[in-house]
Amino acid sequence: MKVSAIRILFVCGLFAYLYYGFDGALPQDARRFSPVRGRSDLFSGNIQYKLNSWVTFAIEQGYYGTRAANRSASDIGGLPLFRGIPSYTSHNLRSEFAAIFTF
Repeated sequence: MKVSAIRILFVCGLFAYLYYGFDGALPQDARRFSPVRGRSDLFSGNIQYKLNSWVTFAIEQGYYGTRAANRSASDIGGLPLFRGIPSYTSHNLRSEFAAIFTF
């Protein structure tokens, strides 16, 4: 997996992180492990606010996407049907809020 990250420092204890990564498996690895997943992407952003030396609040938004390695509709084990139509991509949006306590 290849990952790129950027950290941005704001004033008043705010930090922002941006991440992008992708996992591009070799074709023989994808066929051996699972016949349908060819490449997955991750894009994530995180903002943190440090209240004091013990408490930090964070919110994160992430997007995960997967594309099928084989677009043949006749393959067994393809991605799930969406409204009765074969799908070739899937995605997941994820939001997370955290309170981080440092001792």
